[in-house]
Amino acid sequence: MLEQGDIVMGRRGEMGRCALVTSTEAGWLCGSGSFVLKTSADIDQEFLIKVIRSPEARGYLAGGSVGSTMNNLNHRILNNLVIGLPSLAEQRRIVAKVDQLMRQCDALEAGLARAEGQRRALTAAALHGAFNPAA
Repeated sequence: MLEQGDIVMGRRGEMGRCALVTSTEAGWLCGSGSFVLKTSADIDQEFLIKVIRSPEARGYLAGGSVGSTMNNLNHRILNNLVIGLPSLAEQRRIVAKVDQLMRQCDALEAGLARAEGQRRALTAAALHGAFNPAA
């Protein structure tokens, strides 16, 4: 049975998929297609999620996975994932910094999308003007 603070991690398909169990999911059952990770007090769950979702961890998990039609993880593969574990305070600092940088990336992507929209509108207006000269 899931408890708030557990991490659910997919065992099949795309490697690195995981999520934190909140009070909403506490008490739910978890099927065999997932791992349930229970952490100790010296591990920040958000830090562990970011590590598991990192390209390096995903690459390791995909490289170690078994199966011919779909990647599958087993306990041996997951247990051999090496994770550098700084102090709890440092883990929290890293999570805060990564979250800050991701917000900045999201803002930059939104700005690029707006600029692309403006570019398309200007291009359409220029083409319309070029092919429909004022009489």
